[in-house]
Amino acid sequence: MSTNAISEIVKFKDVNKSTIFLYELLQVRNKSAMPVGTYMGVNGCSIFKDMNLICLFHKAQEGFTEIDLELRNHEQFDFFVDDPDDYRYHVMDFSMMPAIYNVIKAGKYSQLSQNAKTIINLGNHPVGWIGVNPRLYYEEFANEYGVSIETLEKNIELLEPPSKTNETLNLPEKIAKLFIA
Repeated sequence: MSTNAISEIVKFKDVNKSTIFLYELLQVRNKSAMPVGTYMGVNGCSIFKDMNLICLFHKAQEGFTEIDLELRNHEQFDFFVDDPDDYRYHVMDFSMMPAIYNVIKAGKYSQLSQNAKTIINLGNHPVGWIGVNPRLYYEEFANEYGVSIETLEKNIELLEPPSKTNETLNLPEKIAKLFIA
């Protein structure tokens, strides 16, 4: 990948890690409709507790019907919740991949399995590439920040773990209760 890793990390610093890593691991074929947001938890529920990925779509967005059908037929589909504002929340279950989910939750992206790394790399998201292949970018980071490559090798990861604040979907209580029921 030819990119300036630092500018890509800065540009996408507020993008949820669940979008970059977990959503890609679903291997959704239909790319015409991307989620409005992805989350690892809902307010009022223990974040990260159930190993879920919540994919938020607006039902009026182009390609929604196709992606809705694909996700509801996906082996990791658990359930969906509709809200009165025409949004649908697809809850995807990652409990059959606890090691992968926990590695992402911990921000240890470079420790993902080779298969998971390949899927993420195929997702074509530059921050995903950097996350699963940090050693390729050590020299760039060392030059930019004046740190030694040896220091970077001790830390290994170049990306922060998922932010509990960003990865929590804040919903009105009446809708949040639907996720707990």
